[in-house]
Amino acid sequence: MTGSSLPDGVYTVVPTPFTADGRSVDEDALRRVVRHVVEEAKLGCLVQKSESVDRMIELGVLRTPAVAFDGKVVLSGHIPKSEEVKQLLGLA
Repeated sequence: MTGSSLPDGVYTVVPTPFTADGRSVDEDALRRVVRHVVEEAKLGCLVQKSESVDRMIELGVLRTPAVAFDGKVVLSGHIPKSEEVKQLLGLA
């Protein structure tokens, strides 16, 4: 240790998007962005929400919200803009 009560090492800051009132994570914003891009591109897919800790561990999700395509996490820790989702889907 280096003079603090924390052990030496690297610490990750986990950015979490909150609702305007700051009381909860804005999961609806993430779903809206992903659904908008999926519908606009006329993709056939299922958009699901999972709160299962076991599923998050299985996928290796360390920050929420997260987006996975075909079982692979492609985004976590922030609400993406539509353009970012398009890039993740190979549409941009």
